[in-house]
Amino acid sequence: EYEGEKVLKRLGFTKTKEVFDKMFLEYEKIIDEKNQKLLPLFNILDSGKSSSAEHKELGDIIIDVGKTGKSGYGLKHIIEQRYKKDGKSADKITALVCLIQDVLKDGKAKVKSTFVDSDNLETKHYEIEKNGILAYVSSRRFGKEEKFLLTGFESKDKNKEAEDAIKTVIAQYDYTEGFSAIRTQVGAIIASIENKLADSDKKVNPEEEHRNRSEAMKGNQNAKKRRGSRG
Repeated sequence: EYEGEKVLKRLGFTKTKEVFDKMFLEYEKIIDEKNQKLLPLFNILDSGKSSSAEHKELGDIIIDVGKTGKSGYGLKHIIEQRYKKDGKSADKITALVCLIQDVLKDGKAKVKSTFVDSDNLETKHYEIEKNGILAYVSSRRFGKEEKFLLTGFESKDKNKEAEDAIKTVIAQYDYTEGFSAIRTQVGAIIASIENKLADSDKKVNPEEEHRNRSEAMKGNQNAKKRRGSRG
């Protein structure tokens, strides 16, 4: 028997196959735990139904699929902004979204701004940070107290820490079904954004359209004058 087998027997394994079986079971357990951790995010993006994360101090924070555009918020807003503004890949955006879920659970929170509306209702905007990743949360929605995710991105002051956190998530989760499924969803949202951008590029600029109409009207008037002079 070879030296490695002697070591294995001393550890309680009588056959090498037992080692591989045990390792495989441990591997499956780890993969399952990682997939379970990402499941809420997948469900939000897949179904459009909101979920929540329980922060240690702030309590429940609603995570919505949200929407893109000027009044955007939630996961779609995060994906849109990080793609359009930062030029991030689907892998990095997926990792960022996964990190934001962690931030909402045990990041360090502080009140970033407070304002009072015409009904004298106070709304607080919280900044929550962990590993250089920031999440912004509002304390009120439609006049009711309800904490929900507005947006999230990397801290400029802790950019390297944030980038390292993103790389770590990719390295640890890239091979899991959960990460792959969320990345596919992120890719679909990016594709939708690109289609909208392409459509907007095709539209004529309002000033140019007005100028074209003016030129056309002048052309018609000149044509009428020429016909009148011949009549």
